[in-house]
Amino acid sequence: MAAEEVDLIKHLIDVEREASGIVLEAQKKADALITEAKSKADEEFHNSYSSLVEEVESQENSTKEKINSNHNEEIQNYKNKLNVLEKNQSSFDSLMDTVFFA
Repeated sequence: MAAEEVDLIKHLIDVEREASGIVLEAQKKADALITEAKSKADEEFHNSYSSLVEEVESQENSTKEKINSNHNEEIQNYKNKLNVLEKNQSSFDSLMDTVFFA
């Protein structure tokens, strides 16, 4: 009966070794799948992030252009209003004489 027990133990060790090999292969496949999925997720994130950044930068540039355009228009309107005003040089000269020489 000892020989049968030894054969049985050898068989169990062989089964355990085979199971260990199967588990190792499964772990390798799982690691490969995880790595591939992570790579795809990183790529999708990068693409989405880049797209979002481009959109925000585009909106920012558009808003800056509008602000600059409005600002330049307001400055030009103010200059035009100043140019239209009638200047009274004699009153100004009189005021300056009073301020500096009185």
